[in-house]
Amino acid sequence: MKTIKTTWNSEAVVVAASAVISPDARIGAGSQIGDGATIEGAQVGRFCRICSGAYIGHGAIIGDGAIIGSGVFIGPGTKVDVGASIRYRASFGENSRIGAYAEIDQFVIAQSGVDIGSAARIGRFSEIGDSVRIGEGASTGERASIARSCIIGDWVRIPENASLGADSKIV
Repeated sequence: MKTIKTTWNSEAVVVAASAVISPDARIGAGSQIGDGATIEGAQVGRFCRICSGAYIGHGAIIGDGAIIGSGVFIGPGTKVDVGASIRYRASFGENSRIGAYAEIDQFVIAQSGVDIGSAARIGRFSEIGDSVRIGEGASTGERASIARSCIIGDWVRIPENASLGADSKIV
């Protein structure tokens, strides 16, 4: 690991030697960037943990204290709010939003334009289509399949193995 200093704060940022960070990326004080992680023109907040093999696309914004797990893909223009946690090998397409303190379990695949509310929880192996909105505090069980343009209201629970067709609304 190598340690670099940020230009706007004296707290150290720890960056693994094999990490790739583009010159236009901004990394907040106290953050850690793991082996083989790639950050392309994104903004990473303070005290974030970007784990090994993670990819953060151009224009993405990672909020303070967020955890991006190993092998996670964050598409261009996606915003991960404060304290959100995205686990192992999850994937988010471009221009999505993961709300504050949301928990995304391993192997979740979300397409583009997905909006996940604050404190929501997405179970492992779930699939989320384009332009889906999942409300604040809502949750899905494992292996949920949510087709494009669905709306799931605040605090709604989607059970394990559930499948929602395109344009469904549960409020």
